This record gives sequence, C-alpha cells and structure tokens, in this order.
Amino acid sequence: ETFIESYTKKDKRIVEASFSKFKEFLNECEIKTLQVNNVDENLVFDFKIFLENKLNGESPANYFKKFKMVIKSGIRKKIFLSNPAQDISIKKKDSIKKEVLNNEEIQLLASTPIANNEVKRAFLFSLFTGLRYSDIINLKWQNIDLRNGLLKTIQEKTKEQVVIELHPTALQILGIPAPNIQYVFSLPSHTSCNNNLKNWCKKAGIGKHVT
Repeated sequence: ETFIESYTKKDKRIVEASFSKFKEFLNECEIKTLQVNNVDENLVFDFKIFLENKLNGESPANYFKKFKMVIKSGIRKKIFLSNPAQDISIKKKDSIKKEVLNNEEIQLLASTPIANNEVKRAFLFSLFTGLRYSDIINLKWQNIDLRNGLLKTIQEKTKEQVVIELHPTALQILGIPAPNIQYVFSLPSHTSCNNNLKNWCKKAGIGKHVT
C-alpha cells in the first residue's frame, strides 16, 4: 500500500491490480495476517500458480512482474533479508494477433449482409470510436450527446472516463434513439458476436483474424 501511494509511473494501474489479486489470493488461502517471515518461496510460488489459473493472456506475467518489483523495494528498505521471488517467474504467453482492417475492407464489410445486423452496426461503430466489446454492450443513450456529436463513458477495462468526438459516420450508424430504449446496442454474448464476425468476414472474402 505504501509502495502504491508513492508510485507515480503510468503502469500504476497494473501495480494496483496485482495488489488486488494478491489480497484475493490471501483471502482464498484464508490468510488473515501475513508476517514478513511468511513471505517465502512457497507463498510466492502459490501466488504465481493462482495468477496463472485466474487470468489469461499476458496478465499473469504482467501482474507477477509488478509483485516482484514491490518485493525488490522491500529488500532495499531492509524489510526482507532475501528475495523469495528471485527464482520464480511467469513467461508471457503468445497472444493471438489481431489484424487491422484497411479502408477498402471496411467498405467491403459495410456492403456485405450479416446474420445479426445489430452485431454489424455495433462493430462498425467500434471502428469509428475505438471502443471495446465490453464498452459497446454497456453503452447507454445517456452517454451520447447527439446535439454536440460527443460520446462520454467510463471504459470497463481502464475505469477511465473518455470523451470521444463522434465521426459523422458513427453518428449515422447511431441514428435516432427509439422511445424508452436505454441501451444503444442489443448484442448477444461475446462468443456469439465473434462467430458472427467470423462468418461475416468469410462472406466478404476477408481472411484476417477479426474480433
């Protein structure tokens, strides 16, 4: 907690997330009081396994790296006599490469029919705003200022507020909200959306990995 309070670098959010997972780990292990001499190789190794089981992609490696950074800080301050995490590490897993669509491919998709037109509408809107699926599915009309062409929302992943000036095409995709409709898009599950996108791209003759 002291380390986080004094930490000012851009990756502070990852340090905070790592600390949150460490507290979750202690709670799952029913460890209510943790003394310095209990932070040994066994505890660190168990935390490593916990991260690998709970998280996907590069997150386990990123979180564990920040955890080790805090341990090193504790060594410099003479809190720890030795480094219990020195010989323990998590290798980053190779993530699936997400490919970028060019303008011609976007036009091709826009003119190609899709089984679920709401998925098409939401996907094209995300291209013009940079919003993730988690932000798109939770987007409400109260987040949209149609008069000034602005979108204001708090991103699910970063928990940061963003203000986006909407491109004319994005405004055209939005259209006019129907009465008593709260959410901008009515979407199926993440898996179903990706299946729709896969079939849509195949139909349009686009071989890129699009999510």
